[in-house]
Amino acid sequence: MDFEGDITSISDLLEALSGSSSRKYLFRGVGNAAYELVPKVGRRQPGSPNPELHTVLDKERKVLDLFKDQSRALVKDKLMNNWEWLFFAQHHYVPTRLLDWTYSPLVALYFALEDHHESDAALYALNSLDKSFFYRLSKTIEGELAHTQRGPFLLPSDSVYIVAPPSLDVRVSAQQSMFTVHCNPVEDLHTFIHNKTIGIPEKRSLLLKAWRIPKDKRKGLKESLRLLGINHTTVFPDLDGLGRHFTELLQTGTL
Repeated sequence: MDFEGDITSISDLLEALSGSSSRKYLFRGVGNAAYELVPKVGRRQPGSPNPELHTVLDKERKVLDLFKDQSRALVKDKLMNNWEWLFFAQHHYVPTRLLDWTYSPLVALYFALEDHHESDAALYALNSLDKSFFYRLSKTIEGELAHTQRGPFLLPSDSVYIVAPPSLDVRVSAQQSMFTVHCNPVEDLHTFIHNKTIGIPEKRSLLLKAWRIPKDKRKGLKESLRLLGINHTTVFPDLDGLGRHFTELLQTGTL
């Protein structure tokens, strides 16, 4: 995918987003600019061929069923349906068909810089208001999401849905979380958009934008985020986030 340009400072980020409405775009940061926009359950292992869709879908259901069976005793609140289980599983690092996004470009930038990659990172902006290409499910679990007979595994395979998760955890609100639901979790989002816009290529950059974050700017940008109050404790407002925050302060010599 072609990049709109480089983000080397917070000022670059603000300039790149100037004129955008506050709820038009969803943002996603990736630590390596070469990473595809593919949900974890559909990602291929390095050096392996692309997995077959039917195999991935079967494994996804099996893994989620196993997670349900073995986690019930650890779940404090009763989860009502497969949507809630899917969000909960994603939150606890189970491979699913969900891809994480956020309304906050600063949170997305934080995730792009979180790990210590020796590579360029990238920031993506997805136009979430274009209903011609993305279906938007109800914002609340009590709405269409809960009452529809179409669970997450019964949606059309040629579609991508945008959905707001229920507040099952404090991280959801802290991260201003949103998800895309990929009914074909093997297909890269770039490919999905390309196939949907054959004949109208000018729409592609309106649906999905990307900026490169040069690897030599990672440290400075992360320090800028820290000064703005974006760190482990604000993105992960729990004991794990607090512990990781102090670990980073020790490692960087800023404690």
